[in-house]
Amino acid sequence: MLIRSISPDIFRTPHHHAAFWDWESESSELIAGTEMPKELRGAALKRKAEFAAGRYCAAQAIRSLGFNGPAMVGINKDGSPDWPARIVGSITHTDGYVCAAAAWSTDCLNLGIDSEKLVEGKLAEEIAGTILRDDEARLLSNLPLSSSQCLTLVFSAKESVYKCLYPLLKDPFDFQDLRLLGIDSKKGVFRFQLAKAINPDFSIISGRFAIGPQHIHTAVELAARH
Repeated sequence: MLIRSISPDIFRTPHHHAAFWDWESESSELIAGTEMPKELRGAALKRKAEFAAGRYCAAQAIRSLGFNGPAMVGINKDGSPDWPARIVGSITHTDGYVCAAAAWSTDCLNLGIDSEKLVEGKLAEEIAGTILRDDEARLLSNLPLSSSQCLTLVFSAKESVYKCLYPLLKDPFDFQDLRLLGIDSKKGVFRFQLAKAINPDFSIISGRFAIGPQHIHTAVELAARH
């Protein structure tokens, strides 16, 4: 059973749905009620359960829009969610938490959301070099946040930016192609610069974040007029 959670206060669109869950005890029920794509039929139980939980929340977000068609979100060849026509959205799941957000494409060009448990200890040391640029590490040193919070925040924010931009650019890019311009810890806002050689139309991207007891949540929403 998914237990409805209050979504973090980082969304401009009101159409989102978040929940806590225990995948080990609730996977069978979730999977049984979800049409599993052929790409995942041989996947591990946890992967199937994460897919089912994410699609459940996505369906709730879509229905809250007043969408009249089937609130089904498939899977593209590249593994990204395949949203119904005229709808854009994003899904995130981490251990024990899942969230989805949706919007009409006439209102929102695209959006990306991400939630991460705090990255700490040896794992933080191992992945810091792939997530942070040298100039970003210096910028983060001035924030009133722990090193674990800083690393997790940048990681999650870059994930949200990627989820938002990749469907528009149709071309993968690396975390090193995103340069942190600033983080306002009081307002919960971050700004990144995307390498101009990739696409000058999306050179500066802003988003919002919230820091919870166990998770850091980020969201990027591009208005249709962008």
